Amino acid sequence: MAVKKGGKTAIRQSIEQAEKVPPKPANDTPEGEAPSIRVSGGRLIMRLDGLFKTSDENGVLQIAGPFEVMAQTRDDEATAWGLMLRFRDPDGQVQHVVVRRDLFAGEGGELRTLLARRGLYVNPGHGVRGCLPEYLARIGSDRRARIVVRTGWHRLTVPRYSCCLVALSDRHPWM
Repeated sequence: MAVKKGGKTAIRQSIEQAEKVPPKPANDTPEGEAPSIRVSGGRLIMRLDGLFKTSDENGVLQIAGPFEVMAQTRDDEATAWGLMLRFRDPDGQVQHVVVRRDLFAGEGGELRTLLARRGLYVNPGHGVRGCLPEYLARIGSDRRARIVVRTGWHRLTVPRYSCCLVALSDRHPWM
């Protein structure tokens, strides 16, 4: 094996001459435009800094911090549909949370609690409580992820880890 000349000095010079790429901000969202949804009294709009409700009456109110819908999820029988969300917690750690669609019913208190517990900012105000579940109920994704209860062979195939989730319980799935 031939050894290149220059050693540590050449490596250091290469590093110093390399193109500097700025880090992505902690609240980055996927490329492309997130959906804007018309609701009673205004619109729900996902921006880089979070989900907002705009209206002539109240102006602009933040509903939640920024998040991305990664996929629609379901079980084998297609009876437990949900969404996989991705966001960064206050420490900048990426969080993946699967939320069942039944949590979007009503005012969504359990949904807001689940997401806030994982580190997503959720506005606690009385006038905006129904906005987050309404937004999530009306959006989706072309991507799919199947919820399975164990790893290994599943209906004569081995699930790919990039598309399947393993649930420790029905409340706390993980990837």
